[in-house]
Amino acid sequence: MRKQRAISILLAAVVTALAGPLHAGPNEILRMGKLRAASPEQAKTQCLQWIKAQGVDDPALWAKLSAIWETDRPVLERVVQSFLLVNADAAKLLAEAESGPAPTEIPPLLRDQKQSPFFRANLGLAYAKRLSQRRIYEESLAVLKTIEPGRVVDPAAYYFHRAVAEFSLMDKESARTSIIAINEDVADAPDRYRRVSLVMLFEMENWSDNDLGWVARKMSNIERRLDLSRGGPQTRRMQKEIVAKLDELIRSLERKRIEPHVRQPQPSPEPDPTEEPLPIPACPRCKSPGPKSPGPMDESNIAKNGGNGEVDEKRLHELAQIWGKLPPHQRASIITGLTEGMPTQYRQIVENYFRDLARRQTSR
Repeated sequence: MRKQRAISILLAAVVTALAGPLHAGPNEILRMGKLRAASPEQAKTQCLQWIKAQGVDDPALWAKLSAIWETDRPVLERVVQSFLLVNADAAKLLAEAESGPAPTEIPPLLRDQKQSPFFRANLGLAYAKRLSQRRIYEESLAVLKTIEPGRVVDPAAYYFHRAVAEFSLMDKESARTSIIAINEDVADAPDRYRRVSLVMLFEMENWSDNDLGWVARKMSNIERRLDLSRGGPQTRRMQKEIVAKLDELIRSLERKRIEPHVRQPQPSPEPDPTEEPLPIPACPRCKSPGPKSPGPMDESNIAKNGGNGEVDEKRLHELAQIWGKLPPHQRASIITGLTEGMPTQYRQIVENYFRDLARRQTSR
């Protein structure tokens, strides 16, 4: 079920990326959430309640607070700037997050149960966001895991920076959950968060733990850790994992070279317009049956789950690989299955998407 939701969002990404932001309406795909960002008025009320609880009675400070809330800064930054005026420890904490040494644990201020949940949640989000911008993903994620999304004034930022950390640390399942939350649980997530999160989702759906791509991602993570002066046991363990994976891949290539019966995959030739169309099973949701394939494609039902965006990623990958070889009527049949339940104007968008994906793959 989780994977089907992820693939549904992937197909929605086709629309978002190629057609621009979606508008509210009966066919809305992404605006399904229950969480919303706090309005400036709501956030200001909560913030002022917290400040009053600190016993602040300095007229000059209250004047500065009023000036902060008259600006058009993002709501989270206005809340944080209000914290900094009142709490010197908070100001020091965020200064260290921006330019200090990479932390190795959650700061005591963010673990202090005597502090109000509103203060700890929003200061924690601002702290984790600053760490994320410096690629200090381990501690950023550790802090975000202590925060309840419903307590922050910007839940979209919470899920986005959590997804970035999980994606960067190669935690595919957790990142997928956070990305789904951005697109389904947060009603007013900014389009920039949705677009970037969907790019991450699509990339992860094509990840494999048994190829050089895994090695490259792991090496990038090691490089990041070394830049942060983290060359300890965990980094050495990751380096050993890379060496072991490379040994495994080399042995696999040697076996293929030695065993004559193992045929190496050959690049597909360019389609000949005079040849018969490539047989491919018809989509189960389509009205007309398609010709049965005599080859390996016989076992792969390309549009296995039909419309409504429920297509597993293996089928999407297979479809992109052969898209350039299919005749127009077969493309139309497959697009009909993929876009069933979606507005008709998305048919060309989805087709353009697969054509572009096939072109990128053949140019590698």
